[in-house]
Amino acid sequence: MDADVGVDELKNLAALIILGDSGLTDELTDKEAKALLDLGMLQADAAVDALLASSDAARVPADGAGALIAGRVAPVRRFVRMVNVLAGKRRRLTPDQMAGELESLRAAAEELPLPPEAPVRDSAISLLAHWPTETDNLGFLLALLHVFGPGQATELDAGDDARQ
Repeated sequence: MDADVGVDELKNLAALIILGDSGLTDELTDKEAKALLDLGMLQADAAVDALLASSDAARVPADGAGALIAGRVAPVRRFVRMVNVLAGKRRRLTPDQMAGELESLRAAAEELPLPPEAPVRDSAISLLAHWPTETDNLGFLLALLHVFGPGQATELDAGDDARQ
């Protein structure tokens, strides 16, 4: 890695890419946005760590670090944006439409620097697809992040407290 580009600078660049885009959380309340951005920052840090562990780390020029980090963080931005959009429109979707959106989200989660450790089960997708639309988004969002988060349980039971 170029001596002019430190780990902290790379992590700051990754953080700016996530935190500097209001379009990643414009459909969410502050509490919802915080939960989603916490996951986004965890993933962005993992993207930088993966870069540093790769052979690409030796070729990080000071003037090209931004573009390199942006490329590594792109799957994180895509996932965060998809969650934001889904949270904003979930009340207008049928369970079948929601299941389709969640399948797309499952594919996007697999591209994250820290993908779910185990495959996301169809039962978890079904539970989220049938989440009550009259409830607030925070419970739905927390359950969704639990299912798609790194190292998290990949199945929620219908009686789980996360739904309340």
